[in-house]
Amino acid sequence: ATATVAAVLGAINECPENIRLRCIVLNDQVFEAITKKLAGWNDLGFTGIKDATLYRALLSKLRHRKAPTLFGKATPQDKSIRKEVNTLAKIASTIVGPVNGSDIAAISESISKGVKVTEMTQAIAYQTIKEMTIPKPRPRTEDIMGKIQKDIQAATGTAPVPEIIWRGIRNPLIPRRARNFMYMAVHGALRIGNFWKHIPNCEERVNCDFCGIEENLEHILFKCQRPWRKMVWDIVEELWLKSNPDALWLEPALGTTLGCCSFPAPSKTQRKENPVQDRLYRILMIEAGHFIWKLRCEIVIERKNEDITIPEAHGRWTHTLNRRLEKDQKLTAKRWKNNRIPRTVVLDTWNTIIKRTTDLPDDWVGETGVLVGVRPYTDFG
Repeated sequence: ATATVAAVLGAINECPENIRLRCIVLNDQVFEAITKKLAGWNDLGFTGIKDATLYRALLSKLRHRKAPTLFGKATPQDKSIRKEVNTLAKIASTIVGPVNGSDIAAISESISKGVKVTEMTQAIAYQTIKEMTIPKPRPRTEDIMGKIQKDIQAATGTAPVPEIIWRGIRNPLIPRRARNFMYMAVHGALRIGNFWKHIPNCEERVNCDFCGIEENLEHILFKCQRPWRKMVWDIVEELWLKSNPDALWLEPALGTTLGCCSFPAPSKTQRKENPVQDRLYRILMIEAGHFIWKLRCEIVIERKNEDITIPEAHGRWTHTLNRRLEKDQKLTAKRWKNNRIPRTVVLDTWNTIIKRTTDLPDDWVGETGVLVGVRPYTDFG
C-alpha cells in the first residue's frame, strides 16, 4: 500500500496541474482510501493512519490541481499484471523509503493540521498526543539495526528499511519466546559482555569462558568455538540445501538471522516469489539462533560453564526441529479457524527434509512420529 500511494503521488507530481489525469489503481485498499476516506481522515488530522504524511501530501496535490483527476479500479486485463506490480512495489518499499521525506513535508504543509473540534473524542485526542510525542532514538538500537541492514545488503544486494525489519520480527511464524529474544537482541538489551563490566563480582562474565574473549551476540551465535555451535549451523545448511536444488546457503550472520523475515530466501537464480521456501528458511534460521542462545544460557547459568557433549546437543537440536514440525501439523486442525495453517503449506514446507519411510503416506500431516531427516551426530565434526 505504501508503494502504491507513493506511485500515485509521483504520477500527480509529474503531470502538469492543468492537464486531465486518470489513475488506474491496482490496490483496492488504496483506491477506497483515496476515493472515500481521504476527506474524513483530514477532518481527524490523519490520526492513527499509516502513511499519513503521504496521504496528506496527496490531498494537498489534488486540491491544487486545476484539471480533473479521475481514479479508476483495475479491469480484468489490468489485474493480469497485478502480481508482477505488487512484487515490484513490495521490493521498492522494502529497499528505500517511498519518496523524499522533505519533499512530502513541504507539499503537505498546505493542509491544515490537527483535528476538527466537531470530530474530537477522548480516544482521538489521546492518540493524537501520543503521535506528537516522538520517542528519542536509542543509539544502541540504531547501531544494531544498521548492522542488520549491512549484513542483509551484503547477502542479497538490498537493505530493507527498519520498518520492514521490525515488521518481520512481528511475523506470526516466530514463536513468542524467540520473538522476545529477537527484540532484546535488536535493542542490545541482552545481559552479555559489557553489561557485566561495571557490576561488582560479575566482571568474569564479560568474557566467553570457552574462548576467553569478550562476549557479544555475534560471538555467541556465529564465532564461539564450542563444537556443538558449528554442528547446529551445519545441520541447518544441510537441511536447507536438501530442500531445493535452487537453494543457496549464505554464511549465517547477525543480520540474516535476526532479519530473516525481511528478505526472500536465498537462491542460486532470480526466482519468483516462493512463500513455502521463504517459510522453511525462516523457520530454520529462527530456531537455530534461538536454540544456540538458550543452550549457551543454560551452560553459563545452570551448568556453571560446564559445556555439553556433541551427542546431547545433536539430540536436543533434532528434538527442537521435530517439535516444530509437530506444531505445524497440529496447527492444520480446523479448530484453529483463522489461525490454522493449510495442509498444503505444511506439506510443501517439510516434504523435502522429513525422514522417509516405506509406510509414510503422501499426506502425512495427520500421522504421528513424522521426523525431520537429520543425520547422526558422528557425521558432523
